[in-house]
Amino acid sequence: MRILSIVFLFLIWGVCCSILPNPTIRGIFGVKIGVQATGQLYFLQAFINNGRTITHQRLLTKDEFTKLASGYWPSIYNPDRFDYLHEYKLYCGLALDTASQQKHCYCLPLDSLWKIRFSNFPFNNNSETGWSKFPFTPSPNQEIYLMNRYNVRNVNVSYFIDDKFWLLLRDVQDPIWVKQYKSL
Repeated sequence: MRILSIVFLFLIWGVCCSILPNPTIRGIFGVKIGVQATGQLYFLQAFINNGRTITHQRLLTKDEFTKLASGYWPSIYNPDRFDYLHEYKLYCGLALDTASQQKHCYCLPLDSLWKIRFSNFPFNNNSETGWSKFPFTPSPNQEIYLMNRYNVRNVNVSYFIDDKFWLLLRDVQDPIWVKQYKSL
């Protein structure tokens, strides 16, 4: 009888330990900075985080990102149509062109992302300077800063993702942050 009780307890313990709570499924956004095959200087993606893994990766254009992140478009990445752009106080959104009655997307923080990695605009048609100390990659001090603040180990291959992505977009709008980053 005692052995049966012990076996029964282990059976109950095994069943209880194998049951995992239902994870919260939510959409997240991310960006990788650098020259892409498309000629863009960043690579925007949306993902689904199910609490265990990141799935349903989708490459986004700047306009698609703006429409999804603002809640203008319904999607699996933002089913509640939450306005992340407003929440994180980003200079992004949709503006109505009164002449054509068309909505146009804008997102100025995205236009500055290349500056984190490059010291000069990487193509010949622009003389704008970036914030990186080295021509094609951040300095070692800048890389350490990116690791500590955004959990990005290597700007060449890593994504700024989820909360760190929104923090980055907010930071590149801040002149004090830009000055500090350039000084590293």
